[in-house]
Amino acid sequence: MAGVDSEQIELERLVNHLQQPLARWHLIRLEAAYAAFRGDFDAALALGEEAWELGRRGGHQAALGGWTTFRILVALETGALQVLEELVPHWRRAIWPLPVQKLGIASALLALGLEAEARALFDAGVAQFAAHPMDYQWLNSAVALSDLACRLEATVAAELVYPRLEPFSSQLAVPGAGPPIVIAGSVALRLGMLARLLGREAAPRHFEHAIAIQDRIGARPFSARSRFEYAKYLAATGRLREAHGLAKSALLTASELGMGPLASQAESLIAATSSKPEPELLSRREVEIAAQVAKGLTNKQIATTLFLSERTVETHVQNILGKLGFRTRSQVAAWAAQRPHED
Repeated sequence: MAGVDSEQIELERLVNHLQQPLARWHLIRLEAAYAAFRGDFDAALALGEEAWELGRRGGHQAALGGWTTFRILVALETGALQVLEELVPHWRRAIWPLPVQKLGIASALLALGLEAEARALFDAGVAQFAAHPMDYQWLNSAVALSDLACRLEATVAAELVYPRLEPFSSQLAVPGAGPPIVIAGSVALRLGMLARLLGREAAPRHFEHAIAIQDRIGARPFSARSRFEYAKYLAATGRLREAHGLAKSALLTASELGMGPLASQAESLIAATSSKPEPELLSRREVEIAAQVAKGLTNKQIATTLFLSERTVETHVQNILGKLGFRTRSQVAAWAAQRPHED
């Protein structure tokens, strides 16, 4: 992101030198997308409207389309559904030639509760995406398809897109023609959601990767969404205490940023995970060993402490990892640290 900031400064210098409205329109669009990416939605909308006015005065025909799309994408994050409701009559009359358009409008229709119309557009978008070339729109189409496939539980579509997205797991979804209308967050987040839907073991790895990426670059809306989606996975696999903690973290950020829909979803998950006891997955001996792991002891030290063989401890640790769905001892330590202490 330091490189992005540096390039943005250079772009601003060039725009000031050129003194051309179209160049400034591009700059302001970039600033608007960047503000939304950080979660400053008020500033993002103000910049987006400034860009639209600049484009309108200059007679730039693409300005209205970009501004409308940006308003829709921000509205989906903030829950400003009146913005979407005003556009429904136009959507019903329009023809959408590109898969990313079909999928984007389908997301908005679904947010309004118009599921039948959303599914019809989604199905059309999936059919078109299957044969779509990997051009500058492809990655954003794939991300939009992934989001909708998970919301609609469309496993066939998920099977189609999951292997195609995997090579881009470390990337952000950014359209490649000029400044982006929006920066759509981490591909790893969508891989985690798809893996969860498809029952793939890689789901935790993808979610943890997404959280790490987005925390590092300050993409707070997507950090919150990644935590919430991971929490849904953890809740579904019985790890209610961890799910509860992640959902609370997602709620805190979503509330601060004014992300109404995500905040509401996180509140529901918090309620669901706080009202039920976590099933006891481990035996008493395994719980005892997990507590020793939390103290930072090695297998040899645990064996000495509990009067066991080192091989027995190693077997117990592997069983603990498998039962809890963890990959590292640090995850076991965190789990053990959150458990109530027994007398």
